[in-house]
Amino acid sequence: MRHWLVRISTGVLVLLVLTAGVARAITGGSADGDRHPYVGLVALYSHGVYKGRCSGALVSRTVVVTAAHCFSEANATSARVYFTPTVNDDLEAGVGGTPGTIHAFGGFDDFASSPDTGDLGVVVLQTPVVVASYASLAPIGALTGRMGGSLDAVGYGLQQFKPSVIQDRTRMLATPMISSVDKKRDGGFLVETTTGAQKGGGTCFGDSGGPMLLPNTDQIVAVISFGKNGVCTGHDFSYRVDTDEAQAFIGGFRGP
Repeated sequence: MRHWLVRISTGVLVLLVLTAGVARAITGGSADGDRHPYVGLVALYSHGVYKGRCSGALVSRTVVVTAAHCFSEANATSARVYFTPTVNDDLEAGVGGTPGTIHAFGGFDDFASSPDTGDLGVVVLQTPVVVASYASLAPIGALTGRMGGSLDAVGYGLQQFKPSVIQDRTRMLATPMISSVDKKRDGGFLVETTTGAQKGGGTCFGDSGGPMLLPNTDQIVAVISFGKNGVCTGHDFSYRVDTDEAQAFIGGFRGP
């Protein structure tokens, strides 16, 4: 599986820019502004050294849902999470944001198996964060039967690579279409979505861990996980959280 799987956290961004020459994040979308104030930039640190960033979503004042591969790629030991629409803080210096501890889902096996990759994690913040609204978990099975519908994808990352690189650390919104969710190969664990401006945009480097939401709601049905190539074309895959196992894991950390 590793020969086609490309994880889409910023931890792999520099490598892909240097070797493949092409990379992007949410494109064909728009600046999110304050529509999803609970979506944050997750900066990752290994023993105090900045290693890269992902995205995540607050489901309570202290619990951020994200992707487990963000932790493993960065060999992370801690995180800081930022919730402003555009993050201008010095991530390498580790200033601003809210520090937190990282926890990977017990089923995460660094993509050794599919479709149940277990690519789910949480950051437990050291102090509560108050925002205008919080995300919630969609009902169990909420994605079943939604083939051909759309989802709202929210995350941080590059906005453009060509003709020039635009890499503002800005929260962006895309509305990709669901291309696969009920097929046997998905196993009830993955949702596959389209990329491209004509299909509502897509996700890529820096968006990992960000939420896939039911349209026009704050309900998370999946966390952004991986793509099939290094240039973020084709289809994206997100790990479903509308399952008993995922929600039991997240529920074990739910704070005030």
